[in-house]
This record gives sequence, structure tokens and C-alpha cells, in this order.
Amino acid sequence: MPPRAQTKHALRLERQQQQWARNEITRLQAERHALVEALKGTTAAHKALVETLERIETDSGRWQSPGASSAGSYADGVKEEMERVERQIKECHRRWDELGEEIEEKHVEIAFGGSGGD
Repeated sequence: MPPRAQTKHALRLERQQQQWARNEITRLQAERHALVEALKGTTAAHKALVETLERIETDSGRWQSPGASSAGSYADGVKEEMERVERQIKECHRRWDELGEEIEEKHVEIAFGGSGGD
């Protein structure tokens, strides 16, 4: 292959790799946006659970009947749900960080003409 053709081919490959990296950045940013929306919903659910638990704890001081034990188990259920939501929030934050790192790597690939893929 003549040198000019080799150069054209190399430039074409580099452009394809950069386009792939840009597409990957767009995909990762969309995933990150979806993660933000999920986190907002999870945070709202967590806040509602906290408010419910606080209300139960306040009311439980007034409940001095056999039904108090069922209220306690309900409160335990709410606490378990809060713990589950907190785990989801932590996972969302972990994934957010991962996506940020991946986006940063793709920007570096574009800037420095990296390989464009693993």
C-alpha cells in the first residue's frame, strides 16, 4: 500500500475510533443521567420512609396495648426497607463514580487519539 493510502487509512481508522469514543461518551452520559433520576426517586423514597419511621416512633410511645408489638414489627419492616434503600443509594453513588471515570477515559482517548476500544 502506497504511503499516501496508508496515511488515509490510518486517518480513517483514527476518526472511526474517535467517533466510537464520542458515541461511548454519549451512551455513558445517558446512563449517568438515568442514574441521577433513579437516585432522585430513591432519595425521595428514603425521605418518606424516614418520615414514616419517625411518625411510628412518636406514636409508639402512645401505644400501650397488645397491638404495640405489631407496630414494633411494622417499624422493624420500615427500618429494613430504609436499609435496603440506603444500599441502593450507595450502589447508585458507586456506579456514578464508575461512569465518571469511564467518561473521563473516553475524553482522554479522544484528546490523545487512544485505541478507541478495549
